[in-house]
Amino acid sequence: MGASMMIRHLRNPPSCALLCAITSALACSSDPHSAASGSATDTSATDDGATDGGATDGGATDGGATDDGATEAGDTATVDSTSGGDTEGTPPGCTVPYDLPGPGETIDIPIEGRNVAVDVKPEPHGDGSWQYALFQSYGGGTFAPDASCAGVYVIAGSGGHNAAPCFGAVTFDFTTGTWAYLPNANGFDEARTEDIERTSETNDWPYLELTAATTPGMPAPAHTYQLMISPPASVLGGKKGAVLRTVGAAQTMEAWDSPQSHAFDLQTGQWSRASQNLLTDVFDGNPYTDGVAAYDGENHRIWLLLGDFSSRWAVPYLDLDDATWKLSDSFESVQSSGVVRSLLVDEVRGLLVVILSSGQLWAFDRTDVGAGPVQLEVSGTVPTQQFRWELYPEADGGDGSWYAFSGTGPVYESTPPYPQATEQSLHKLTPPDADTPDGPWTVSTVAISGGLTAQYVSDPSAGAFHHTRFFYVPALQVFAWIPNGTGAVELIRP
Repeated sequence: MGASMMIRHLRNPPSCALLCAITSALACSSDPHSAASGSATDTSATDDGATDGGATDGGATDGGATDDGATEAGDTATVDSTSGGDTEGTPPGCTVPYDLPGPGETIDIPIEGRNVAVDVKPEPHGDGSWQYALFQSYGGGTFAPDASCAGVYVIAGSGGHNAAPCFGAVTFDFTTGTWAYLPNANGFDEARTEDIERTSETNDWPYLELTAATTPGMPAPAHTYQLMISPPASVLGGKKGAVLRTVGAAQTMEAWDSPQSHAFDLQTGQWSRASQNLLTDVFDGNPYTDGVAAYDGENHRIWLLLGDFSSRWAVPYLDLDDATWKLSDSFESVQSSGVVRSLLVDEVRGLLVVILSSGQLWAFDRTDVGAGPVQLEVSGTVPTQQFRWELYPEADGGDGSWYAFSGTGPVYESTPPYPQATEQSLHKLTPPDADTPDGPWTVSTVAISGGLTAQYVSDPSAGAFHHTRFFYVPALQVFAWIPNGTGAVELIRP
């Protein structure tokens, strides 16, 4: 492999509706919904509410790392696309200044001459509080394909339930291999490390937005779980697109949930409301702890599943063409076992595939969700941790299977070397062949050489899983893993 690789990035055709056109008009503190009906949701089952006080530095950063995004000395590879998400036409190829792994391998994107996530922390955060805000506050971020030529991973508005807060967005740009921080453009003063107090600092339920922001519509930080989605810029609008927080979970010190959707513009740093109505206008399931959302690109929808699957009688979704929460046709509840762990959108077979904590798989017909779910036959043992599965598209040279990585391992010491993950392999979920559509979904593992780092954990009792920090990078046609805020981003090819 050479020092760089030419890649090409494709975008979806434009949508007729742009979500950003409505959000500014919706960002107001008064509303017809009664705050009296909102009460603190119980997140104690899986949320320890740990404060930043016990956070550690998680390891020293590389002494030569800088914030300027410079590439390694002597590396002449450059990015030859600066459109930053132009939605018209096919974007040009771009060159990345690092190697890509071969089959069955993982390699680091070198940090020498670049930076790491804690290098971009805003004051007065230290490495410990910043790493806790990003990597141990119950959730991660989402991959934004249109934010740069090769795409950007974004963690925005993370924190909640006494965790240290992130008010803007931390980004890792795969075009340059560097981290950056985009502060909020709502005029909120970010100079703090303590969480938000609900009654004195927000407009209260149902919105839980910061009253000190000069531009309204900025939500309090939250546990993000699998609730962050970044649809194409052609759907949401904006030069670089946006990340959308489907609903807010465990917001403020009191850990309240918000049924309002919010979006963060990746060009301007502006938070705004992203739905014309509330989830609770159509669906009253709660709490939002461990919530799971999935983007349906064919229908411009974000599907949402919460909690115990056997109690579900309909599936809510956010329709991005009119920015409105809607509900599928109702169906009879099924005798399933377990809570929702992940949700897959299978565009090839037209399914919504639900993975439960019991290891069961269920599927809806996306065109007729009201017909109810059908249990799928499974061969192998389904992992039951809380993480998002990612498709390896056949169009990219993949095998059409979904992959996931647990990332679990020992508690971090205060300095490197960082611990290796317990499992040095990826989980693989293979759908049945087209010739046998009713055949089993096969679960297996794929060994990876090169050393996969464990996810950052400073408190073994916290139970803070990464949720979404294993993801697919279409422009590179590889998977990526972000284990912590002080080390390298790791690239993986099955």
